[in-house]
Amino acid sequence: MPLEERLDVQNERINKQDDRLNKQDERLNQHSDKITQLLKFDEEKHERLKLVEEEDKKKEERLQEVEKNYTRLETTIVSENREMRSFFLTNMDKQWDLIKTRDEQRHDNLRMKHELSKTKVERWSDILFKLIGSGSILYVLIQTFVK
Repeated sequence: MPLEERLDVQNERINKQDDRLNKQDERLNQHSDKITQLLKFDEEKHERLKLVEEEDKKKEERLQEVEKNYTRLETTIVSENREMRSFFLTNMDKQWDLIKTRDEQRHDNLRMKHELSKTKVERWSDILFKLIGSGSILYVLIQTFVK
């Protein structure tokens, strides 16, 4: 084979090889671009994840604060409820004592009125019996009617 033909074949091989290398180079560039994009995307994801974790931490702190406040509120309500119950029980005891005292006074007043009316009746009956028992007034009355 002559030299020129060999050179042509060699050139053709070199061109094919060159085409393959260009294609490989192009594929490598594409892969490099994809890797760069993926790395950038990964970095962005990590940043977003970091932000989400920070927000989650803030929300957790707020939740703990709310729970703490709820516990304080619950304690305050229970304490106030005890105080209020104690106040009402004391008040009711005082009112019950007042009612008892009032009823005792009414009962005493009724007993006094009864004793007073009994005493009046006894006094009038005693006076009447003395007057009638002496007979002189009866005699005077009879004589006044007879005349």
